[in-house]
Amino acid sequence: MACGRSSMISTTVLTPILLILICHPIESAHIVFLHSASSYSHRVPQWPLILALVERGHQITFISGYEGGTEMNHDKVKDLVIPELAEMLEYLISKFDINYRIQGLQPSSLFTLDPVSYAACQAVHRSPTFQAWVATIPSIDLIYSDTNPECAYGLAAKFGAKHAIFQTIPLSSKQFEVLGISSEAGSIPPWEMSDIPPLSFYKRTVGTFLPFIGRVQQLSLYRFLYKSLFVETLGLETPPELYDMEADISLLLINGNYLEDYARSLPPFVVKVPGMHIRENLEAEQLDPSLEAFISSSSDDTDGFIYISFGTVVNASNLPKSFLDIFFRSIEAFPTLQFIWRWKGPIPSPHPKNLLFTPWVNQQKLLSHGKIRGFITQAGRPSMQEAFYHAVPTIAFPILGDQDFNAAKYEYLGTAVCMDIATVTQPQLMIAINRTVTDTAWIGRVNRMASLARDVPITPVKMALWWTEFILRHTPEEINFLKPLGQQSDWWKRRELDVWAFVILFSVVVSLVIFRLTRPLRQSLWKMVKSLKSKLD
Repeated sequence: MACGRSSMISTTVLTPILLILICHPIESAHIVFLHSASSYSHRVPQWPLILALVERGHQITFISGYEGGTEMNHDKVKDLVIPELAEMLEYLISKFDINYRIQGLQPSSLFTLDPVSYAACQAVHRSPTFQAWVATIPSIDLIYSDTNPECAYGLAAKFGAKHAIFQTIPLSSKQFEVLGISSEAGSIPPWEMSDIPPLSFYKRTVGTFLPFIGRVQQLSLYRFLYKSLFVETLGLETPPELYDMEADISLLLINGNYLEDYARSLPPFVVKVPGMHIRENLEAEQLDPSLEAFISSSSDDTDGFIYISFGTVVNASNLPKSFLDIFFRSIEAFPTLQFIWRWKGPIPSPHPKNLLFTPWVNQQKLLSHGKIRGFITQAGRPSMQEAFYHAVPTIAFPILGDQDFNAAKYEYLGTAVCMDIATVTQPQLMIAINRTVTDTAWIGRVNRMASLARDVPITPVKMALWWTEFILRHTPEEINFLKPLGQQSDWWKRRELDVWAFVILFSVVVSLVIFRLTRPLRQSLWKMVKSLKSKLD
């Protein structure tokens, strides 16, 4: 797997884009990153862009419900932590029960994401911390919102700031309506569904109507809740209209491309910056000595190790005993394989001797380790990208949000095996683990896909930096040239339903006219047939 150990994204020589960066200096701007209803993991893919903007002299404010921690902080980045939002997010995570997923009771993100996003936005805007900050800042030049942009519209309207979106997860169905383009539901599964192409007629039908369902919910929440919230907390006499703010979106950065997602027809102001958080030169970083000692503790003929992590939302210690028993028995069945499990909470006893629990790891460093053989994960996009770029075969157990879409897409690419946490059996898990070590065809496929992912003309950080400063340099009128004309059209015009209605109506009318005009001829022919038949009889 030497191919998979190479640098994540090859650096390029001086390119025209870098020349533009050098030749187009820009004054320092105040850029706000607003994270309301998002987990800490959403900060990960955006942090390299933040550091690049700081190096260019820009002032950064990061609004969220969590501290940056030791890994993601900078003395020139103001972390505005909203206590009320932190309390809300902590409550939601503490109340998340994996058993809902196992029992099939977990509600769809289609119906939960928007209400939760509004509740988070309300917690931000009504916070005294946020109110005091708004009262003291002189200006905002650009706001980057995360995934659900409605919360940023009031702030953008108050300060006359430009607005961009950093899409950490796949585009939801309703966002294609915002962009004014087709969701291509006839061939590409939406992120709300975990299907693999080709799609059945039923799936295509559901995918066609999903944008309308999400859009109606979004319009209702904005009209009846967001607008009054902005008036109450920001002192706006006239709250911004949803359609006007959507039309003012200057840029949409997507953490993904044709590999993490599918090949789509997207307008120029939608820019793909996949795996921006993937670090280079990991050889210079040190792995925790206890982990290194555990990895090296087996005999020389060991098969290596497998890393297990179910992300920041799922508390592994709350997993059902039946599920843990399946894992423990499967781990014991591979005594020459070591297993490292990122674990929060009480350590279960007894547990397999070849299993190490650890509360935190340098995940990218661990995934780049020469002895790693596989990664068992909940299929969050940042983690899947790290395993993908490092050419690590993946066993995915999706749990919530976009994870089903991610797991299905990487299985479609041939780099992951998607398993159902509700129905998995010990034999199924053992087969999957065994494949990470013995299936040379699969390992080869994973390496080829990783090589394809790393073959890019310019690093995503430089791409995101250039586009960010591009929208800062240019006027809204100039930026509008990047947007599709369909964004200004009604939904039924974008689908040309009026044209199809005319064609169908015209065809029906012509058919009726022809039927009416040919009635005498048909009657004459019928009489001739009857006469001929009577003579023959």
